[in-house]
Amino acid sequence: MDNAIGEHPQESVIKESVLVDLYRFRRATLVEVGNRLLPAHFGDPIAEYDAVRNDVGIFDLSQRSLLRLTGLDRMIFLNSLVSNDLTALSAGHGLHAAFLDLPGNILADARVFCFTDSLVVDIPESCKETILRYVQRRLAVEDVITEDLSADYTMLSIQGPHATRLLPALALTNDLPLKDLTHLQVTIANIPVVVIAVTHGAELGYDLVISVAKLLDTVTHIEEVGKRWPLSWVGIEAQEMLRIEAGIPVYGTDISEQNSIVESGQDRWISFNRHFAGFILDSKQPVKAGCNIYDGKREIGTITSSRFSPRLGAAVALGYIRRDYLAPRTRVMISDGEKSVSATVSKAPIQ
Repeated sequence: MDNAIGEHPQESVIKESVLVDLYRFRRATLVEVGNRLLPAHFGDPIAEYDAVRNDVGIFDLSQRSLLRLTGLDRMIFLNSLVSNDLTALSAGHGLHAAFLDLPGNILADARVFCFTDSLVVDIPESCKETILRYVQRRLAVEDVITEDLSADYTMLSIQGPHATRLLPALALTNDLPLKDLTHLQVTIANIPVVVIAVTHGAELGYDLVISVAKLLDTVTHIEEVGKRWPLSWVGIEAQEMLRIEAGIPVYGTDISEQNSIVESGQDRWISFNRHFAGFILDSKQPVKAGCNIYDGKREIGTITSSRFSPRLGAAVALGYIRRDYLAPRTRVMISDGEKSVSATVSKAPIQ
């Protein structure tokens, strides 16, 4: 039987990183993180902390999982499941969000990346099965395909003040992303790698999405080039020092399904551009959940539910709309398949 939403299945098998032999060679102390065996430290956590603060460090992020959504409805569908507004995302950009249950409690923190033909979601591996079940239960008839990329791709992170010198040397380009969660594909040692601009608690850095099959070759090249700065491996203990100093919560420790999105204090996970509103349709026929709301050709919101109102003699709806369209009696257009329906914005309760 499936576990209930919010319950994390216990896996008895501890997974080893592809790099575990390298870690043992470097005399790392290994520790279980979720169901992963990762380096706690490489002999001196304080020195590793200092490396990220002053030079450049490399992290193993294999305790994260990547999911890919494709299909024509991927944006609308995922937007209905997370706390942030994805509709403004364009290829090469990303944002922070959270998956929420119906009461608004957090099922997983997430980073969402927009590519030309897909959305890629980065979540804690411990939450993966919960989120996959949650997504499948909500799919209904939408044109969306969800793939688990975790077996084929993993992540490293290069962090510290010299990361912006090391990465151009690795990718042989200065055209690298700088804004938080912007990303692009580069080539490192003839291996395709997606580079994501992000900080994990100290200086600007980059996460690298790498094929598992090419991970060891990529790391060998990174280590060789990184000798110039110098590059240091950074274990979980130093990562935790940096994370806690920066006030970045981790799922399963600082937040869980017992916490609401509001009390988490993570404003960057929430869209403040949209607001819940009511709508009175110029029709007695309700529209489907997921329909987009427009001002001319500009998409400004999404319908979440709709029914006929006997009191008003017209169909009514609820949904989310951009804040600058919240004024009562604002006229909008709702696109429902091949037909469009005019509507008026109303405060709730609708009247």
